[in-house]
Amino acid sequence: MQRQVVVSLGDGAPPSEALSPLVRAIEALADDVVCSVLQLREGRLWALEVRGLAPEYAAATEGIPVADGVG
Repeated sequence: MQRQVVVSLGDGAPPSEALSPLVRAIEALADDVVCSVLQLREGRLWALEVRGLAPEYAAATEGIPVADGVG
């Protein structure tokens, strides 16, 4: 799985597309598992692969600062 993600990214696939198989494999482990991949950039969280999350939750976390008392 790791190789597939790295090759896909190396081939120029967008992160959401490259990470999707990994996220789906993790979510397949159990019925109640939800997975997402976020990137920390300049002190804020940005979505890389969040299709398993509720849209309103994904939107609420997009660009949120990472700091004490936030969240």
